[in-house]
Amino acid sequence: MNGDKTILEDEKELKGWLVALNGPFQGRDYRFFAGKTIVGSNHLAGIYLPVPNIEPYHFSIRIENGEAWLTDLDCESGLFIDGKRIWREPILDETRFQTSGIDFLIKFL
Repeated sequence: MNGDKTILEDEKELKGWLVALNGPFQGRDYRFFAGKTIVGSNHLAGIYLPVPNIEPYHFSIRIENGEAWLTDLDCESGLFIDGKRIWREPILDETRFQTSGIDFLIKFL
């Protein structure tokens, strides 16, 4: 359709994976792309984690201009890196973080 601005997943640049290390999603990995990927229990989130302790829009992973950021979207349970609560933090390959009793690992290409 001419003028349609819809971007399909296949057209976005794959940047890496979010890997669940424990909990109900243990061993699963979820792709994220350039730009902003929202993670949450809402079916409209870019990465859908349908469990009660994950909020509808829990956190985001943003990849722009060669930088990567992990951002808490005001979730009640918080985001933690090495036991420290974070709200917005630069991330690198192999960054591990926790939220709602689930440990995650970031893997970049």
